[in-house]
Amino acid sequence: MRDRHALSERLAEPDAAVLTVVDPRPLVRTAGAIQHTYAVSLLQAETLAAAVTHDWPIRFAAPESVSDAFRCGADQLGLDLAVIADR
Repeated sequence: MRDRHALSERLAEPDAAVLTVVDPRPLVRTAGAIQHTYAVSLLQAETLAAAVTHDWPIRFAAPESVSDAFRCGADQLGLDLAVIADR
């Protein structure tokens, strides 16, 4: 319950350095090209498109969250991709 409260407080007044909600509509052509090129899901393609467009790093919490196709796309697009595993 405490974690939910902390999350709701964080989302109520998001810090732009921590949380940015991206409108995927302007990225649809880029995402489509990425999806076609790297055979990733639409959500993965939108993530890559947002990272390319905004020059953002990509972070995942677990290694199993990153598919080979996603990793290949991120590498070839020159993106900063890291897995933060605290196990």
